[in-house]
Amino acid sequence: MAHENKTALLDPNSWDLQLTPEGNILLTSGNLAIAQNLANEIRLWTNDAYFQQENGINWKEAQLAKSLDTTVLSQVIREAGNRTQGVQSVDSVTVTEFDEENRILHGEITITTELQETLTFNF
Repeated sequence: MAHENKTALLDPNSWDLQLTPEGNILLTSGNLAIAQNLANEIRLWTNDAYFQQENGINWKEAQLAKSLDTTVLSQVIREAGNRTQGVQSVDSVTVTEFDEENRILHGEITITTELQETLTFNF
């Protein structure tokens, strides 16, 4: 039987850990874990994760103090997806909200996982 990676289950609205009634951290695996890890990779700045400094996107180099370019943003997010464990391919990245003044970015990403399932979710 192949090893299946597990990750802490996060609340999609608050990004907080989910706990059992006993106070234990809930875990998730499979496609939900892959999608959640990719969402985390997109949201994280490099050097933010204490034990995994290389994870995340170097947003400072990519876009900080520059005019935002949706093509560049889409490519940076695609690259983050391609290096996320469990992602076989990034099929599309679409920027759906782009507020340069307030530096707000939302979009939709479609991936194919190593489990051969296609997932689409918002970031």
